[in-house]
Amino acid sequence: MQLFCYGTLMLPDVWVKVVGRQAESVDAFVMNYACRRLRGVKYPGLRPQVGARTAGTLYRGVDERDLERLDRYEGEAYQRRLLPVWLASRKREMAWCYTLRKPHLRRLTQETWSAEHFARHHLKAYLEVCQSRRR
Repeated sequence: MQLFCYGTLMLPDVWVKVVGRQAESVDAFVMNYACRRLRGVKYPGLRPQVGARTAGTLYRGVDERDLERLDRYEGEAYQRRLLPVWLASRKREMAWCYTLRKPHLRRLTQETWSAEHFARHHLKAYLEVCQSRRR
């Protein structure tokens, strides 16, 4: 199986904390979805938006055990769904992706979420929280 990630899970350190192992990955993007910050937290959500394009990471070789861990990590605000994902070569593949459930869309801001900003300013503290959750 494959999983497209557009937020904190794009970062290898977060992926390994959550899943417990590294996985093969490639750059990819989804069309007609926008990645925005959520109010009051440091991570994003994905919402449908015609014409939008969101870059991310496509992880390959994801198994059922990985998905169980990822489902717990994402929590009830997100749903896992199959979406078409495009690679840099413009090849289209299907992959699981976590999108916000409808009741949580109102939490989205208009601010675009940046993995680079998150990594620079919030990653260290975020990893500590991830570690404490796994205990």
